Formats: sequence, structure tokens, C-alpha cells
Amino acid sequence: MSKGSKKPADTPFKQQRLPAWQPILSPPWVICCFFIVAVVFIPIGALVIVASGEVVEYEVSYANENSATCATTAAGVACVEWVSIDIDKNMEPPVYMYYKLTNFYQNHRRYAKSRSDAQLAGSKQVFDDLDDCDPVRYPGDLQDDTANQPSGNNISNIYAPCGLIAWSMFNDSFAVYVTDQSQTCSTSDDSACSAPICVGYLMALPVPSDVPVNQSCTSNGIAWDSDVDKKFKTPYDGYIVSTAGNPSYYFNETPGGSREGHVLPIQTDPDFMVWMRIASLPTFRKLYRIFPEYSGFTAGTRIWIRITNRFPVSSFGGTKAVILSTTSWIGGKNYFLGIAYVVVGCLCFLLGIVFTVKHVLFGRSNSGNDNFGGHKPN
Repeated sequence: MSKGSKKPADTPFKQQRLPAWQPILSPPWVICCFFIVAVVFIPIGALVIVASGEVVEYEVSYANENSATCATTAAGVACVEWVSIDIDKNMEPPVYMYYKLTNFYQNHRRYAKSRSDAQLAGSKQVFDDLDDCDPVRYPGDLQDDTANQPSGNNISNIYAPCGLIAWSMFNDSFAVYVTDQSQTCSTSDDSACSAPICVGYLMALPVPSDVPVNQSCTSNGIAWDSDVDKKFKTPYDGYIVSTAGNPSYYFNETPGGSREGHVLPIQTDPDFMVWMRIASLPTFRKLYRIFPEYSGFTAGTRIWIRITNRFPVSSFGGTKAVILSTTSWIGGKNYFLGIAYVVVGCLCFLLGIVFTVKHVLFGRSNSGNDNFGGHKPN
């Protein structure tokens, strides 16, 4: 090879002479592949369906906006509602409690980008850095009221957290009671329910007076570890923030004012972290509490849930529900994955049979003449 030649070196790699294997998809190989997929997928799908069937799940809808049970408090308008669930099958711990919303589009582009991840992580972000949080950055921003607008390099008078997702945080709360199926709890008389086993509440709101000393439920574990450890920290000093148990500030009002609004959530509240992980579909559920060791959800008992209803859904045509569920090795109750495996497996099995029949009855001969369309090569 001449010194100035651009020809690649005479090596197996550069001359593309490495050993290679190219499969030929002959009918027997294709038929075998279809049957192998069927043999693998159908049992897996059956196992997933059986596992989903072993999950015990109860769902009850609610959305009481009846003015007779509503009261205006410092935290806004709250309506008290009771719903019940009759347990007909033992629920082995751990038991998970969810809330469910429908027709709520968290994946809307403007809604999904209305947040500041740097601010949520505890970094200092001045007003000019918070364009993504528009239109919920400072008191009055949502009404285009610029009287309280901070200067470009200032952080005072700015909400922490800011943005539409934080502003619209789900703020209903639930208290769980367990009785036998002959007892009834109501707004007027809950003495039959004795003490609740679980009382959920936002960290920014005052602690309810009936919270058990040793609750059977916990909010630990409802948020992702990465969110707790890295993504959500105490805000940088100087922002408008809420104090745990003392809701001093609300969205859409001047600091210290008395207008109703959404309570400003605390960035380290696990309920807030769960809400900030936006859902991809308009119907979704989010984890609310975990009963890690409670074994009292047995057949024959009745669960009463006292709901402090603050989150309105009628304006966007949505619905709300509360869910109690166990899990299996595959997760919660979801038959779709198992059915999908079985359907794909059955289709592959059917195609394998069709191709086998076609190959046996109408397959091409292996003679040399047939391979060349009846003509011998020169």
C-alpha cells in the first residue's frame, strides 16, 4: 500500500471480513418462534390475571357540595361527608389508601410546566427566574394585579412553592374509622365510631384534635425516595411560605389578608410531593396513606371515612373517589397486562397453527428446480 493511500488497512475488521451469522427466516423457524412466544406469554398472562384477582380493592365515590354540610373556615370552604365500605374479604397488610380524580388534565402543557424545580429543591430563584410559574408567582398574579409584583431580582412577596400545580393541590382530608356493619356514623353523631384509626391532613393546616397518638396509617413511603432526598427541600429564606400547623398564607391574597384561597402547601409535605408528580391521563389515582401493619380490615367490618371536602370538581365536570386496596407481587388490581399477554400468546399460537398447515399443505418443494422457479441455473 502506498504511503499516501487512503485505502483502509488490510485487516478483517476494516475490510469487513469478520465472521458473521445471518439467520434465514425459513417457515420452520418462523413457526417455532410463534409457538415459543405462545408457550411463554400465555402462562405469564394467566399468572398476572390470577395475581390481580387476589388483590382486594374497594372504591367509593364522593363529591358532596351541599351547602348544608359546608362551612367557611380560615382554610376556605370545607364540606363534611361520610362514606362507608362494607368489607366482605380480609385485607392483609399492607393496605394502601388512594384518592381518585376524573376529567382532571394534569398533563396539559401550560399546567405541567407551571413550576420551578430549582425553587422546590431549595435554591434561590429571583422573580425573573420564575417565568415558568406564571400565572401564580405572587399575590394577585392570577388576577393580573401588579400591585404586589416584586422587582426582577427580588424574592420577597413570591410564593414558595409557585405555579399552577402547587396552587391546585388536592386538599381534601380523610379520617378512617372501623366498626361492625350494624353501626352508623354521621355528621351529626359520630359517637358510635369511637376513635379513628387514621386521620390524614396537610402539614400546612392545624393538626386535627382527633388524631390518634399511635396512628395505624402513615404518610412515610407515599412519595418517591428521590423526591424526599433530592427534589423537595425547605424553601430558601425570604419567600412567602406556610409554617407547619399554622397556615399563615394562602394563594391569591395579600400577606396577612383574610380572603379565602388555597392554603400554601409546605414543600416537604409528602402529600405535596405526590401531587407534584403529574399524571399522564385525565383519570388517575394518587397514594394518600399506607396502613403498614393494621390487620383490622376483616370480613364483616365496616369502614367509615369522614371526608373534609375542600377540592371542588363540579367546575370541570370531574368526580372524586377514595380507594382502599391491597397489592400482590405484580402490584395493584390491573387485569390489562395479564389480558394483553394472553391475547398476544393466543394470537401467536393461532398464527403458528395457520402457518404450520400452510407449510405442510402448500409448502415449497426442496428440489433444486423449484428453488429457481423451474429453471436450472447456467
